[in-house]
Amino acid sequence: MPRSLLNFIPSDTPSDSGGLQFRPTPEASPEQEHKRIVHIGLGAFARAHIAVLTQIANNAANEQWHMSGIVRSNQSLPNILAKQNYRYVVAEIAEQAQGQIIDCIDEVLSWQQDYPAILQRLTDPATKLVTVTVTEKGYCLDARGELSLDNADVQQDLSQSLRADSTCNTLPGLLCQTAWHRMQQGVPGFIIISCDNVSRNGESLKSALLQFSGRLDKQLNIWIDQHLHCPNTVVDCIVPRISTEQIEKVQSTFDIDDEVPVLCEPFRQWVIAGVAMQDAPRWELAGAELVADSSAYEDRKLRILNAAHSALAYLGLLQNCRWVCEAIAQQSIRDQLDRLMEEVFRSLSDQNSARLYYLSVVKRFENTAMQHALTQIGSDGSSKIPLRWVPSIISNQQHGSDCGAFSKVIAAWLACWHVLPQEHIAEMTDPEQAKIKQLASQLSQQFSQAQWDSALWLQLLGFEANAAMQQQVQAAFIEFTQDRADVS
Repeated sequence: MPRSLLNFIPSDTPSDSGGLQFRPTPEASPEQEHKRIVHIGLGAFARAHIAVLTQIANNAANEQWHMSGIVRSNQSLPNILAKQNYRYVVAEIAEQAQGQIIDCIDEVLSWQQDYPAILQRLTDPATKLVTVTVTEKGYCLDARGELSLDNADVQQDLSQSLRADSTCNTLPGLLCQTAWHRMQQGVPGFIIISCDNVSRNGESLKSALLQFSGRLDKQLNIWIDQHLHCPNTVVDCIVPRISTEQIEKVQSTFDIDDEVPVLCEPFRQWVIAGVAMQDAPRWELAGAELVADSSAYEDRKLRILNAAHSALAYLGLLQNCRWVCEAIAQQSIRDQLDRLMEEVFRSLSDQNSARLYYLSVVKRFENTAMQHALTQIGSDGSSKIPLRWVPSIISNQQHGSDCGAFSKVIAAWLACWHVLPQEHIAEMTDPEQAKIKQLASQLSQQFSQAQWDSALWLQLLGFEANAAMQQQVQAAFIEFTQDRADVS
């Protein structure tokens, strides 16, 4: 167990034994009944970040904004949280970690089992805000930001999303179906706040909705353009998967029967840009930043923190590391990460600020109490890498700068899928793993002929690599695979 888990300090509603207690849900006053947020993708991150900041804002402003959560993959969560009256513990892991009970969620629905209720909740005039954490792949956009029309779920949703009894499988399908019902019923639009690590996430979501609705109905397309507002945001909080042992430790430390607690680092950031937030929680009282433009925050986070996270995942896995803190502690990996960041800094206007930010990120990665699995970070690389690495690569190539460090981490990504043991691969997921394995296999077989599958490369990463980068990726790939063979 991480050492600091032994030092939890209860910080909310202590019992006589020094633990935490789940409290009854307070009755909502009539004027508070309309204050409803629907969150799509209620995973550990949303419960450790958005729900926490909503509860802090409720307390600071003496309001009662309630959250309805929608889950896609975790089918057991609705029943467990219902049994706990939708209460759970958030434990912030540091030298002396703190725990608090979150109670602003009062409903959790399953996409598969409760779809009519989800659509009804989203169409309800009381729903003023929709927040979203569905990961990069949930937007159904390809590496170039276009709606993935070859996606079978997108095709199915396009064929039936305007039918009254249809069940959509994608986020664009669900939101466009919701918009159709609100438009037909004369219900006003709402704000949709993307909280995913997608470049210009609000603009990307709005683009996906417009591309999707544009293939359905012209009137709906116009309505969405005018009535659904999607601000760009930046969110940050490291939330690792929690193990069974850690759940048991939280239960014993706080003397509380919580089957679904959440662990996270003691750091949260939420930047919301370019939209009036009058009918919303007072998130600014909880530390959220309401700004005119979030692009500088986003570029820094995606190109430094998220880019470094992905690089650590693949470099670390190839050296048999399991956690982020293990990988950053390896001097050879840290040196490669430092070289990668030098290429990132060249693509940013404020390099001094970027270097200071990187040092703060490294300190967060070094938190040995945070058991953040590299396989978790390494999943869905085909969706993450175009957003985290490619903008810096393109900037460097346009200015004639070398991308040797980026070539090496791209090679590490491909090598992981080619040489890691099956038990590690089984812990990672990627919608394009067949194509990744195909490109990796070609690199291993065709290195001597220096052949390059540009079409496959473009499908996966969305940019043209120059000749120097092609050679560097191929050389690094062979080096990684040979080193792995020597270790085996």
